Amino acid sequence: HLCPKAIVAITLAPCVMMYRSFHQNNGSCLSKSAIKSKIKSTLGRFNYGDITDYYPLAYSDKLANKHISELAQGWKTLFSLANLKESNLSNENIKNIQFNTIILSKMIAFCYSHDFVPIIVITPMSNILNQYFSDDFVNTALLNPLNKAIENSHSVHILNYRKDPQFCNHNSFYLDGGFRLSKLGSKVFMRRFLIDLKNLGYDIA
Repeated sequence: HLCPKAIVAITLAPCVMMYRSFHQNNGSCLSKSAIKSKIKSTLGRFNYGDITDYYPLAYSDKLANKHISELAQGWKTLFSLANLKESNLSNENIKNIQFNTIILSKMIAFCYSHDFVPIIVITPMSNILNQYFSDDFVNTALLNPLNKAIENSHSVHILNYRKDPQFCNHNSFYLDGGFRLSKLGSKVFMRRFLIDLKNLGYDIA
């Protein structure tokens, strides 16, 4: 059960709208008390300078490139894509994007109908992974559908960290060199996310 004004973080990434099961496992919730707990239990001891000063980059570019290459190939195989740059998607991918756009719109409407606060969060990626994606592909597969989903909603904040320099230059923030955040990366990201929420005017402390 969520209290009124609970923040619902809906996380998105470039290929997620092409999954047919997108709506079944996407989105997480942070109540005001949960946010406070996060700050006190996991983030209160740190600041960004402390973390980067004492945790040197340990993930080599060579290893990161290997893992990211495998990850990109997995998406290309899964969605029958020649690459992650061309925006001319198959009918099946377009159909799934349209389906998930409707689901996302309904998720947002559901949040407002229950007095929750939806926040769209586009998750961080390293430079190594970002180089596989073109802006045209990301616009077609993610940003255009996202804008369609929110066009009839209240003002929905979108926090886009995909190319954020705080995250894209640090391989050690990721378990695979570019997509899945490590424990360190998660701590840095959660701190940044909570600060951004506060800067948007949400009472989280």
